[in-house]
Amino acid sequence: MEYKVGKMRVSLIKGDITEAEADAIVNAANSILEHGGGVAEVIVRKGGWEIQEESREYVRRFGPVPAGEVTVTKAGRLKVKYIIHTVGPRYGMGGQTQVRREEINRESNGVESEEVGHTCHLNGNLRISVRDVR
Repeated sequence: MEYKVGKMRVSLIKGDITEAEADAIVNAANSILEHGGGVAEVIVRKGGWEIQEESREYVRRFGPVPAGEVTVTKAGRLKVKYIIHTVGPRYGMGGQTQVRREEINRESNGVESEEVGHTCHLNGNLRISVRDVR
């Protein structure tokens, strides 16, 4: 399935995000960037421990990533160059109800990416209501 959003072409592809052939992938992360479960754990397992180490170094230097914000790491052994870690809020726990698309787009542009792979992560472990996923 493919559609356009402004100047952007969006393709929905069923598959393994760690096998994506793009410039970057988007990972649903917690604020302390500990990738110990779900897709994040698989990304580290396949991409290499250096992804987790770089994430921990970021948190040591700058502190936890606030909900709605993103940060970028290198992708280790994955086919992509970068991982854009999105920190989403827990639904019903106050704060923002969605990761800001402009944040992801800004960070994506900062890493000179033309293709970015996303998972449908907002309504999974982050407990975002399907109504709030836009």
